[in-house]
Amino acid sequence: KNGTERNEGKRRKSERASRRTRTAVYDVETGPCNEESKVKAMGDSERTDRLLACENAVLEKGGNVVRLVGLYHSKRGAHMYFLKIQTVPRWGESCINLIHYEDAADLCYKILVGEEDGEAAAGYHRGQIFLGCDNNPVSFQKMMDATFLSGEYKGHCKFTGEAQEFVGKLATNNLTRERLSWEPKFESYEAFMSQGAKDTFV
Repeated sequence: KNGTERNEGKRRKSERASRRTRTAVYDVETGPCNEESKVKAMGDSERTDRLLACENAVLEKGGNVVRLVGLYHSKRGAHMYFLKIQTVPRWGESCINLIHYEDAADLCYKILVGEEDGEAAAGYHRGQIFLGCDNNPVSFQKMMDATFLSGEYKGHCKFTGEAQEFVGKLATNNLTRERLSWEPKFESYEAFMSQGAKDTFV
């Protein structure tokens, strides 16, 4: 087989051994949240029960789980929804955890190919849980401020929700970064917007 065929075979094999899921499984309402944070108990909710059941099935077979926070790129994400509805019934100081689509894809690829210069071989990860985030939670208000300051978006957005006691989860993934020698291309949502909201995949 040529190199392209071998890489395609690795990709298909690896896809069967991985599962993307969500940070909703963490039993954290507010404050720090990372790969080792406690997860919700089975029976807490139908939604998290399904996610945890899928995760457990994958882990039992030696596959990996990637828990992702909110995804975005220039034309998709929470900012686009807020621009669409304009009046948002949420507290503007509530925090959201984000990762760019390109960084999420790169993270998953890094897990799939292993650790040895792109050659899977003995570098495959097995039965591990990873967390995908940019380590820079941002408030809804600051997210939209950065959106408009980029100069790439028009309109307005007003948050009308009442102040809450807690701001929400604050996700970090230092363990994932250490395991994979990985860093996101876009270090934060605000950095992405300050650079002109330019995706590199277009």
